[in-house]
Amino acid sequence: DHTFFHHHGFSVRGTVRAAVNLALGRYVSGGSTLTQQLAGTLYANRAKFSIFRKLKELWWSLQLERKLSKYEILQLYLNKMLFGPGVYGIQAASEFYFGHPATDLTVAEAAMLVIQLSNPSYYNPFRFPNRARVRQKGVLDQMVQLGYATRKEVDASYKKFWQDYNYRQPSTYIGQDAV
Repeated sequence: DHTFFHHHGFSVRGTVRAAVNLALGRYVSGGSTLTQQLAGTLYANRAKFSIFRKLKELWWSLQLERKLSKYEILQLYLNKMLFGPGVYGIQAASEFYFGHPATDLTVAEAAMLVIQLSNPSYYNPFRFPNRARVRQKGVLDQMVQLGYATRKEVDASYKKFWQDYNYRQPSTYIGQDAV
């Protein structure tokens, strides 16, 4: 949500794009802003899509935007969202995937965590490292385009990430087959 600091809880463009995709029976990307995703997590059942649920998310996102600062919303989002199997919040995610606190994240690690937010099963780097790698590269390229990082910084971080990355699951991982 690169427009997070500029919108008031929803994106007209994102909503229209999602509606068109829904009408055409295809899924390209969702239309929810970060605030709407948080509102849905806190106040709605995101397991099923419905127009009523989307309206509820919209209403609650507007309430969050009225009551909280953007940084408070971002902090809530990063601490409440699912990043993987039973992993909620950025601190737990950083420790789960990389074995260190979130304060020590590299640019490449941060990008890997960002993609977990969109679909932690599909982009799980332990189970699907190639899929995660391609998506991570796309996020890093977008960070350069938006001016959040330099090409040199991104390329060095990405290269080091994949040179050092341990594809085996950390000892804290509870796999799908666990009882």
